Amino acid sequence: MEALDEQQRAEYAAQGFVRLSGFADDVNGKAMLERVVEIAHRQAAGDRSTVTSAYIRAANPINDFLAVRS
Repeated sequence: MEALDEQQRAEYAAQGFVRLSGFADDVNGKAMLERVVEIAHRQAAGDRSTVTSAYIRAANPINDFLAVRS
């Protein structure tokens, strides 16, 4: 994957995120969205382990994404 271009960096600076077309296919994109929603719901319910573990797992996100969730 190439670095962000000037427009993407500007979008990131303004919005805090950049949408990368083609980053993941539909199946994986939907699975990632489901996982983010699950983490948000658990965090809202008081489970503080979800966000902390997400930060720790960010060091190797592909392996974590493919891992079976508890």
